[in-house]
Amino acid sequence: MKIKGIRWWMVSLVAVRFIINYLARNTLSVAAPTLMKDLNITNEQYAHVVVA
Repeated sequence: MKIKGIRWWMVSLVAVRFIINYLARNTLSVAAPTLMKDLNITNEQYAHVVVA
């Protein structure tokens, strides 16, 4: 069974993954000061959250 255009499906999935990752990191960096204040976490603890 051959799937037509499988190469472009894979390229599209990888591109979508990168876009979602980029948006998530930017959103988290904007929300960081509020999160750190509300959750009473240090910079080091926040860094662990971002890495995870």
